[in-house]
Amino acid sequence: ETNEDAPSDDQPSEDDDVSADEPSDGADDEPIADSDAGPRSVDIDPRLLDEMTVDSVPPRAAEAPSIVDYSPESEKRARERGDHAAIAAMLASRAQKTESLEQRRLIRLRRAAVLEQRLGRLDEACQELERILEENGEDPTALRYLADLSDRQHRRARAAKLWLRASQRANDLDEKIRDVIRCCESLIAAGRPETARKLIDAARGLPQSARLLEVRIAGAKQLDDAREQAAAERELALLDKAPTAEPARRRPANREAASAVPAVSASAPAGIRTARSSRAGPA
Repeated sequence: ETNEDAPSDDQPSEDDDVSADEPSDGADDEPIADSDAGPRSVDIDPRLLDEMTVDSVPPRAAEAPSIVDYSPESEKRARERGDHAAIAAMLASRAQKTESLEQRRLIRLRRAAVLEQRLGRLDEACQELERILEENGEDPTALRYLADLSDRQHRRARAAKLWLRASQRANDLDEKIRDVIRCCESLIAAGRPETARKLIDAARGLPQSARLLEVRIAGAKQLDDAREQAAAERELALLDKAPTAEPARRRPANREAASAVPAVSASAPAGIRTARSSRAGPA
């Protein structure tokens, strides 16, 4: 019998995904032109967002008290009766008793997924991810998951800083582009188009993409910059008309990374979603 909440040897279970969103299909993420640049060839100063005040978050609750029985058999019985609160408590106890940092990271990721997806306790899920960052450093999976949850909670400034931090840990160019775009989208949703423009200017060395152009358009609209808006719209129109070869879509190396790169759909600012939906033809 398959344990829907059981972790694999090296990643959280797919059934309790690291993100509520499906990974992007990559259609709008493809660069306009290929680049041989590495993921860190364009260095974006993480201090760029230091001026921003981070949204307040609830005080962190103490870790759940340790329980004696968190055996696989007990977890199976809790799963059979749909008691996900008990599963979350068992995972908390298992994390407290696990010495390996990597195994504890995986257990905490899984517990965050149970708290978010099964119980709707987003604040506690965020706190579990923050514990991963304290114990393991700048873990990109935890950074992206926490950034996405912050966006969903409308803590946009906090999300922007987390996306920028994640971009510093990107494994490849596509990951870096996605993180930078998500950061800009969070900034625009937070009403900080000036800061988004600074970030876009700092990322000029990255290949352009439809999503990045849509961010430029949305930011220009907020700034009432008709010239910049028109320029970005022209570039987007040219991109839509350009013949496209079969894209060589690069996927993250494992499912854990894939599930930590959520699609933009729900959390993107309305102006960006509207621009994308209005484009004719295939992406």
